[in-house]
Amino acid sequence: MVCQSAGSRPPAKITWWKDGLRLDNAQQMESNEGNISTSTLTFTPTQRDNNTALMCRAENTNLSNSVQEDEIKLNVYYPPTLRLELGKGINPNDIEEGDNVYFECHVNSNPPAYKVVWKHNGVPIQGNTRAGVILITQNLAYQSIQRPQAGNYSCVASNVEGDGTSNIITLNVMCEWHSTLHIQFQTR
Repeated sequence: MVCQSAGSRPPAKITWWKDGLRLDNAQQMESNEGNISTSTLTFTPTQRDNNTALMCRAENTNLSNSVQEDEIKLNVYYPPTLRLELGKGINPNDIEEGDNVYFECHVNSNPPAYKVVWKHNGVPIQGNTRAGVILITQNLAYQSIQRPQAGNYSCVASNVEGDGTSNIITLNVMCEWHSTLHIQFQTR
């Protein structure tokens, strides 16, 4: 990033600021011809820097009220980061056959994800409302879950910067066991 100030006598002192915090990794050059100050900031933005304000401030330290500022909003592109959660109110230790279960895939990306894929034991899930499998982009719901649907769940999101994979949630589905006990007595 380059910031330039002209016309100050002596040449202006330029400082860089990111969301109100001063950045110190800049090089400043001054030219007495036209009293030009040029500051170059070397800065590698991260995902956390998206939508933050980057400002250069020029100041003649010999004059009060001589501060001039210019600011840009950073638009940092990054691949999706995801967090998978069971729906609110669902106890992962008390899921029985016939329960309704849903997952939420929280996606953080810039630009926004153009695709979200749900996986069960590493295999993509296809929505099937007749079978009670409902996929709505960042949500997966099972109506009347069954034992074969137990296992590991994850979601994968894609944008132009790449793909991101969520954490894995292992879903256990309990079922009732019916057994018949037959006791036979023998007499001697």
